[in-house]
Amino acid sequence: MPAESLAASAIGDDLAEELSWLKLDEVTQAVDLAEIEHAYQALELEEARVEVEISECIEGSAKVEAHLAQLFALQENVAAMATQLVPMQSVIDATAANAGAISGSVRFLDQERLKLERALETVKETSLLKTRLAELLTAMDARDIDAAATLVHEYATTGSETLDSPFVCFAAPAHASNAAAGLESPRETIAAATKELVERVSYMFDAAVESNNTREIGRCFRLFPLLGEEQRGLDRYSEFLCSAIADKSRLTGEVRGSVYALRITRLFEAIAAVIDNHFSLVEQHYGAGRMVRVIQRLQMEGARRACMVLDFFEEERHIKRRLSQIQLADASAIKARAQPRSVEREDAISDADFKDITSILVEIVLIERQIATFGRFLESRAAPEARSLLEDPEARDRVFLAPEALAKLVPISSQSTFDANASYNRSSGGVFDENTGLIAHTPLSARLEWLTDTYVTLETFFVSRSVAKAMALDDADSLTGWNDVISSDAD
Repeated sequence: MPAESLAASAIGDDLAEELSWLKLDEVTQAVDLAEIEHAYQALELEEARVEVEISECIEGSAKVEAHLAQLFALQENVAAMATQLVPMQSVIDATAANAGAISGSVRFLDQERLKLERALETVKETSLLKTRLAELLTAMDARDIDAAATLVHEYATTGSETLDSPFVCFAAPAHASNAAAGLESPRETIAAATKELVERVSYMFDAAVESNNTREIGRCFRLFPLLGEEQRGLDRYSEFLCSAIADKSRLTGEVRGSVYALRITRLFEAIAAVIDNHFSLVEQHYGAGRMVRVIQRLQMEGARRACMVLDFFEEERHIKRRLSQIQLADASAIKARAQPRSVEREDAISDADFKDITSILVEIVLIERQIATFGRFLESRAAPEARSLLEDPEARDRVFLAPEALAKLVPISSQSTFDANASYNRSSGGVFDENTGLIAHTPLSARLEWLTDTYVTLETFFVSRSVAKAMALDDADSLTGWNDVISSDAD
């Protein structure tokens, strides 16, 4: 068999090669003897291949019959097994239906369990709310401000969902003061308690400031954020610090020389000390970035008091009269240039006045230096606070002073040069410096410009007068040719 298979394989290869070009139409139409012989040989090869295949099929028929017999036997077994599987299918379907029912029951039980857990949690929270409401009313009756403020703060931070519960009505305590006020819901009770606590703390803070009780002031200051009155606490504390600046910046003893420069220095030093001493307290109880509001208030207070010092400086140093004298002196100098040198000139400013102008110049330099140093100090303290608020624009808007609050801090005499409402724009920073949070244009800014202009005028006169005096030291009488007419560049 292997030899016959190899022969059949060889015949098949030869036949495939021969028949690759030979077609039946060409065989029937062949007329040439060589073509006919070649086609005949190809047909003989095809006949030999077919005979080999037929012999192989005959020899393998026994195996095929055996396989068919096995298949017929398997068919009978499969039919028997299918008959046995029919009842099993019914059992499986029933089991699947039971499993689905059990799964639905389990899901239902899970949902009921979750509802029960939520109900238990609601009952627990409602019971706790009722207990704490009773504690709040008790603390209010006992005037325990600290405990009451702590309870209010807990409601504000963690109890809002409980107050929105449909079962919150069961938490309303049967309290005499609660019934007398006509309050039914816990939310109304907490709101009324919060309002009363804010009024009490504000009154206590004002009384502590009046009696200069710093310990009580600090206590009230810590209570404001617990009651949700962060801005009120910062503003009241800022007012207290501003009132303390007056005593700390007062000069003691007799002061001579640049007294107004010393007043400005003492004022700014007092504000700097207040900022450094109270920085950690504000940040501890109010959070990062909140100190910038206090710095803004102190900045405006410093500007207001500095403007007052500069007003006194302008009046006591007779700045307007000095500037008028300089104008007259300049006018006299221009008129004198048109007169012969033999005419005696009348000086509008005496040596005593010139000495006063010199001392004024020195004092202006000291004042401007202190203003610049104070501005850099405020920037160094406010910039980190402003950066901590950049990630939360809403907190930035809450912390920064509102335009109407700024307008109230500006003195009436300076309101014409400071319009907070017109220049304020929350989106672009407006009247506040974007990097530091400081107020960009305070009443001191206009006075500083006036001070700079005054310095330039006085310094110009001082230099010109000094040069004139130096030239006057020459012996002008020994020189000749004063009356000669200059007719050309050569002369």
